[in-house]
Amino acid sequence: MRVLQIPSLRVSVTGRCNLRCVYCHGEGAQEVRSSRRLSPQEIERIVRVGMGFGVRKVKLTGGEPLLRRDIAELVRRLSALPLAGVSLTTNGVLLAELAEELSEAGLARVNVSLDTLDERLYRRLTGGELRRVLAGVEAAKNAGLRVELNTVLMRGLNEGEVWGILEFASQHGCSVQLIELVRGSSGEFYRRHHMSLEGVEAELRRKGEVLRRRRSPHDRPVYLVRGVRVSLCSSVRSTAGCSGVRCSGLRLTADGCLRSFSYSDSGRVEVPGDEEGIRRAFELALARLRRR
Repeated sequence: MRVLQIPSLRVSVTGRCNLRCVYCHGEGAQEVRSSRRLSPQEIERIVRVGMGFGVRKVKLTGGEPLLRRDIAELVRRLSALPLAGVSLTTNGVLLAELAEELSEAGLARVNVSLDTLDERLYRRLTGGELRRVLAGVEAAKNAGLRVELNTVLMRGLNEGEVWGILEFASQHGCSVQLIELVRGSSGEFYRRHHMSLEGVEAELRRKGEVLRRRRSPHDRPVYLVRGVRVSLCSSVRSTAGCSGVRCSGLRLTADGCLRSFSYSDSGRVEVPGDEEGIRRAFELALARLRRR
């Protein structure tokens, strides 16, 4: 049987975070099951082997990846590989201090979480300071990074801020990804604040230009609104994971395991240190993904 190919690999580099977002599903923290932490050299080796299975793009995540003091070294190592791109997802708190160094290391794109432009609401949602995130966005743009703003929409909290964030993105040359709330640690929070993106998508269709249509529940439609590229990520990437092979992504956990995009505990494959062992780990993880 032919092994499933994966175009991208999500790499969680730490389970630690410096914010306390109310909707966080604890992606990094939930994944860490041991004290093992992969070094930049180990991650580079795993990605290099993964390229033999189709990996062409790598996204660095956490926790908060900028908490790692060696994050620039890791970016430098991965950027030296013949990949199509290396990107990073961050809450933006430390981005102002690191943007130039990351750009020089070869980082091409950064996703910055920005759910509101209201200082009080931002503190309520994250426990952090909005001004530091806004400074990080500005520093990233000044350093030549492509910036995409990640906005999780929540009923009763920030659903009315879409157009303000689009205006901010237009002024700063950013794209925007609107994200549907997924089930996290608090089922009550999800029930109270979950909202479908259908209404928002209908409004984007009325006010903008369609760049990519939704042809199936797994597709991310893309619109051009007020000069801003806006994509929508709906609940297909939920705690149950994506169905079928269209969402055939793998993530590498901070403690060295391969798993699917699902947030369930099943399917973790520990990655050993030698190249042949890494290759077998990819084969096993992808075989399990094919059976889902």
